[in-house]
Amino acid sequence: MAKKYLPIVGASTPPAASSEAPKRRLPMLPKAEVADESDEDRPPWHWAGIGAAAVFFAWLPLAYIVNGPLGGLFSGGTVAKVAAVALNLAAFVIGSFGGGYLVGRFGGQAGVKEATVAGAGAAVFAWMLAASQARSGLLVWIMMLTGMAMLGAGAARIGGAVGLMGRKA
Repeated sequence: MAKKYLPIVGASTPPAASSEAPKRRLPMLPKAEVADESDEDRPPWHWAGIGAAAVFFAWLPLAYIVNGPLGGLFSGGTVAKVAAVALNLAAFVIGSFGGGYLVGRFGGQAGVKEATVAGAGAAVFAWMLAASQARSGLLVWIMMLTGMAMLGAGAARIGGAVGLMGRKA
């Protein structure tokens, strides 16, 4: 069966089956070496923010585990509360180490300094979130800021140094 064509205004005859127009192809651009916009071109200070975000991404699931499923274990006395605080600090230190490692390993021009800033920055931001709900005890909150900043910066610095050792030459 032959296809039936509708008449087209201004056309002399319908196209024949054998004289179909060849398929039109889009012109291909020549393959050019595209400049790779890798993270190595990123300024080092960007990595401090990326590392601080990585600290939170690593720390928050660990804090959920410590305070969620394990939280019922710490409803006792003083020893249980100290254990809960110690586990929360350990979760923060592990998260800070992970964020520092990320900066050290994949940070391009960034190094240990940016990893340290990432850990301290994450500690300050977390402290600000917690202190915004505080009603009193300013001196205690200032001491907590100092301790968290030192722990976060120290763990991130160690993580950054370990990450630098694993970086490809």
